[in-house]
Amino acid sequence: MHNAQSYSFDNAYNYKYNGKELQTETGMYDYGARFYMPDIGRWGVVDPLAEKMPSWSPYSYAFDNPVRYIDPDGREPKDDFIFNQHGKFVRIDKNNQPDKLVIENSKTGARQNYQFSDPVSDTKEIRNGTINKVVFVGKNQIKSMLNQQGAFEPDNKDNWSNFYKESKGGHKFDYSYSVIPSEFASEGASFNPLKKPSPMLFIPEGDNTAQNHMNFGNYLWAASGFTLGFSYSTLQLAGHANSVINPGSNGYKSQLDSADDQRSIIKGANYSDRNNFRAILEKAIQQQNKNNNAP
Repeated sequence: MHNAQSYSFDNAYNYKYNGKELQTETGMYDYGARFYMPDIGRWGVVDPLAEKMPSWSPYSYAFDNPVRYIDPDGREPKDDFIFNQHGKFVRIDKNNQPDKLVIENSKTGARQNYQFSDPVSDTKEIRNGTINKVVFVGKNQIKSMLNQQGAFEPDNKDNWSNFYKESKGGHKFDYSYSVIPSEFASEGASFNPLKKPSPMLFIPEGDNTAQNHMNFGNYLWAASGFTLGFSYSTLQLAGHANSVINPGSNGYKSQLDSADDQRSIIKGANYSDRNNFRAILEKAIQQQNKNNNAP
């Protein structure tokens, strides 16, 4: 940290603590997004991102721990959440960049960066110890999960009524409950993720976004829906509709999908699209037609 005397500023300005300008009329330092009151260690205005940290006062500075944390401009601190090459949580590195998940090779130091599908909840649960690992999910494993639930079944193609029925809570295409708990039981996946969150994030092969348990369920659901012939927009609208219409079977109150739910739906549909899963279904349809026409 530089001392203000090391700078050559115009005398019309009064730069002191952390090199920030002191507003003499208010006694507060101008940090850009907010003003700091050094006599009480608080911000003079509400944190613009206060809704992301409801357990903290919207006026608190650096989580009440300025020795450990920094807040260079009054916005939410941004961090790197470091996991090793085996998916084990290692540490949090402080910086002033958008939050990201980093897979770091403990031997070579090589790094691969990923986004969070739900940057608010996921980072909070890493901090409080609920999430402590990353599970890497290969393309073949994803295909296997979709296959066992009927995403490559010819009779399910463009069959909206069946897809809708099987998407309700606990049914085949509700992957959060029907597949993920058993498929990843050895990793500690929860059988009731709404009440007891799973301790991991999932990173699908070839993707750049980490998904928590519920979001990964949305991801696989959308990959199935796109494979079966439904468009991105149809799946997005269906996600909203299911959350509004089926609160009883879903286990949560009637509501529109959250932004992270919709993000996972788009990513899952794109995964199917990018990996040409529809071609697998078309091949199965051709084989079924061939078998039906055989003498």
